[in-house]
Amino acid sequence: MSNEIEYPYRDLVDKLESEIRTLYDENTSNPLLRRRLSKILGYVRDLRSLRMIAATSDVESVGEACDNATQPSVPPMTPPTAAPCAKETRTHFIYDATTRPTAPQPGDVWQLDILGLKTNFHYCPPGTFLMGSPIEEEGSKNNETLHEVTLTRGFWLGESPVTVEAFKRFADASGYKTLPERTRGSTSNWKRLGWDDLTFEESLSHPVVYVSWDDAQEYIKWLNGNCAPSGMKFQLPTEAQWEYACRAGTTTRFSWGDEWDASKLNVVGDGTKPVGWANYANAWGFVDMHGGVWEMCEDWLSEYPKESVTDPFGLEKRLGRVARGGCWACRNKPELCRSATRNWTDLSSALNIRGFRVEIADVIQ
Repeated sequence: MSNEIEYPYRDLVDKLESEIRTLYDENTSNPLLRRRLSKILGYVRDLRSLRMIAATSDVESVGEACDNATQPSVPPMTPPTAAPCAKETRTHFIYDATTRPTAPQPGDVWQLDILGLKTNFHYCPPGTFLMGSPIEEEGSKNNETLHEVTLTRGFWLGESPVTVEAFKRFADASGYKTLPERTRGSTSNWKRLGWDDLTFEESLSHPVVYVSWDDAQEYIKWLNGNCAPSGMKFQLPTEAQWEYACRAGTTTRFSWGDEWDASKLNVVGDGTKPVGWANYANAWGFVDMHGGVWEMCEDWLSEYPKESVTDPFGLEKRLGRVARGGCWACRNKPELCRSATRNWTDLSSALNIRGFRVEIADVIQ
């Protein structure tokens, strides 16, 4: 590209990017518009890349670059605390159980000894993200109002859902009986069976199911009394924390993009699979966030706000507690396994499609 063309082209692209960024910064109360502006910025970056290629390559190379410039990169929502791009390739640092992490980075691993099992927890930093889904997203529901959420505190979330082996060790050590175990003999399927007696094949490495929300709380209560690091506590993630960890910096339907990829999640309809079986983890190292089992959260299912919020928590008792992520019984229904999909569970039932993962967070003084 000659200088007569390159310099005006570059100036126009710079002005376009500047104008879009100004609009982006001025519309903090309109997350949907900000998301669209972010996409447009991605296209502007593609144009800038094409200019650089044109300056050093032939026409055929430029054409190839155009064909590949279909997925614009999305800039962070707010610097510098916004989540990093999902395509980040930095190796996650691993802290052992005897080391208290200092200045961890997104996705870093804290490997703790939980009931004699080495268990990985990945770090989620404070940051701002778009929670919910835009109305144009395929499968979007009315209860997924897109809004900006800021999380002011970092937390460590389990790499996978709690496994059968981890729950068994808790039950053996504490003598605890789950809701299904206490009500066996009923005609109800979930009361007749239990986490240790399923209708499909299960190993110790599968996610535990047939546990109620109250059962999960008893598991966490025992961990806090026996395994919690000093000054920290185990708990279920809030709904906002769960989606933040699931997205790991993305704004797409799934943590890997907008397109459905059945190889990355269990929705085949014949039962659970060992955690991490698909050999896919998102940018922060979490496995099985899509499909597998619905994962119970700490807060109640509440209506999303339209405005920006900070550290949201669903307090109002409504349908039940939040459950996220989809499950093995979704049978290739993408809309049920998106990052934004919402579900719920009551407190008095346990199903073979629901499990949970736990987080470690600082105790709020």
